[in-house]
Amino acid sequence: MFKPLPPSARPGRSSGVLLLTIAIWISPLQVIFGIGQRPAETGRRRTPYAQRPLTGREQRWVAEQTVKASLEEKIGQMIMAPVPARFMNLQGPEFGRLRELVLNVRVGGLVITSGNVYEAAILLNRLQELAKIPLLVGADLENGVGRLLDGGTLFPWNLAVGATGDPGRARIEAEAIAKEARAIGINMMFAPVADVSSSPDCPGSQLRSYGDEPSQVARFVSAFIEGAQRAGVIATVKYFPGAGNAREGSPVEFPLLEADRDSLERVELVPFRAAVAAGVGAVMAGHLRLPRFDPAPAPAIRAGQTAASGQEDAVAPGDVTRPATFPGKVLVGMLRERLGFGGLVVTDVLSHPAMMAQADPEEAAVLAVQAGADLLLAPVDPAAAIGAVRRAVERGGIPASRIDRSFERILAAKLRLGLPSDRFVEVYDIDEIVRSQLHVRAAIETTAASLTLLRDERMVIPITRERYKRALHVTVTDRGTAAEASAKPGDALTAGLRKSIDRVESRVLDWSMTGSDGDRVDLRPADFDVVIVSVYPWASSRPGSGEFSGPLRELIGESIRSAAKVMVISFGDPDLIQAFPDIPGYLCAYGDPPGAGMAEVAVAKALRGDVPIAGKLPVSIPRRFPSGSGLETTRPARQNTAQPPE
Repeated sequence: MFKPLPPSARPGRSSGVLLLTIAIWISPLQVIFGIGQRPAETGRRRTPYAQRPLTGREQRWVAEQTVKASLEEKIGQMIMAPVPARFMNLQGPEFGRLRELVLNVRVGGLVITSGNVYEAAILLNRLQELAKIPLLVGADLENGVGRLLDGGTLFPWNLAVGATGDPGRARIEAEAIAKEARAIGINMMFAPVADVSSSPDCPGSQLRSYGDEPSQVARFVSAFIEGAQRAGVIATVKYFPGAGNAREGSPVEFPLLEADRDSLERVELVPFRAAVAAGVGAVMAGHLRLPRFDPAPAPAIRAGQTAASGQEDAVAPGDVTRPATFPGKVLVGMLRERLGFGGLVVTDVLSHPAMMAQADPEEAAVLAVQAGADLLLAPVDPAAAIGAVRRAVERGGIPASRIDRSFERILAAKLRLGLPSDRFVEVYDIDEIVRSQLHVRAAIETTAASLTLLRDERMVIPITRERYKRALHVTVTDRGTAAEASAKPGDALTAGLRKSIDRVESRVLDWSMTGSDGDRVDLRPADFDVVIVSVYPWASSRPGSGEFSGPLRELIGESIRSAAKVMVISFGDPDLIQAFPDIPGYLCAYGDPPGAGMAEVAVAKALRGDVPIAGKLPVSIPRRFPSGSGLETTRPARQNTAQPPE
């Protein structure tokens, strides 16, 4: 059923030859499989992915392969090796290493780590050509292909999508991401994030969560899965059983989730149950400790194995418990048996520092398989991992039937993806699909719909020439981090403000500035009619905890006290208001993924009154605002209609 192309039809000789050879290879299959169609916006129509029963022919083929394949070949199908999608000469050592992995080690999957869309497509065509069985190709695309590959569309953070209140936006986003992914050869995305971020003491990666209400997160997760799999990509819901309220671990400890069985049922597992009901193709297990659910100890920390953390011979506390990716009650007992999940179980990356502290790379692969994983994500040495699992089977530590079940699930997933007839991509399709105006517009509209106005006590909005003559825009950021960005934080918002006010001055402040730095900053808020203060996500991991420097707090405080009109904008953590509770004007913009540049433009339009503000807070701000809070402005916003939340 899976047949490599003959040498005469190999893709990739040149862009033109690649398109021609793929077209020749596909044309006999068009009648059989209905592929090769080219709708105006989507290029080739992909087979929707669904957890459907295999046909009789497919079942027989899987059974034949299970009998014919060697133990090492079966284990190889469980490996997803990391691949940077950049230019590689076919005779060079980089491509030689990948050729060895696909041809001889016979890994079943790849994980894209970086690159650009064209290089990814050409490289993946080359590697798919070498594979006896088509490769699963995965990537972390939770907010767009542009997250990893230059040229792809970037969508706003999940928290912003949650603030729109419309799961349909998650569905549209996922379908766009999946179409771009398949256009360049990626057929599995490690998304959506199903974490419920409901504890203010465990901020974690709050921007990557849809919110703090389990049922709302479940609706967005289900919608994302529907959109992604409808466009022909396996969605992978993560991080099971839920990392939204996990406390960060140490260099030798995994993050800790203090949840018992009842709490898991009420909070963490709600979105995962919805994902299973929605037919999600894969679940990613989080490297999480759950001592109140599974108190078994982890393997002893190995002396000298914490080089990744820069610490020699560090030793973990004696009460460290095992994570979900080690053998225990989580993946089999909770996911397979209680939730009834029958798809693929994927590990998080096996090169996690705590994993390396508690198990050597080969042992980590064995433990993950014993825990119930079907796919091992980015092991340090794929060949060594295969050898270690093979030896564990031969010694009786892993039943051979356990490997067979994973092998069969993986082959079934590849059949459901339509890979027998659709493993290659047409390079000429890429610039029709990737970063299309349709996708970019969807990202911009979602960003604008997410803006959440929590205070406007001094009726700052709208900011127009008729109301203001002189404005000050203060950007608070980390200069070191900002220097690495493609565009300077605050520039787009300053430019947007200048479209409505003739005199706009800008200042950039470093959040860690010292007292002497503060003395040199020319900031006299009383000289301006309106002051806009923009704070960016890297300015503080937890603003409410007081990480802002004293001089900076004084400068912002003075602007709040002195300016008749002031608006503070958080381009990140909504909890910023905890650091400045007396802010009279506060807008949550949730920020952009690096390089997206959408949030500032949307904020400028909203401040000018060109677009309405209607977003609702997707997470609560303790002692300040419950989730669901948000004032609304209507168009034209020059007649300010902001109303207090009910």
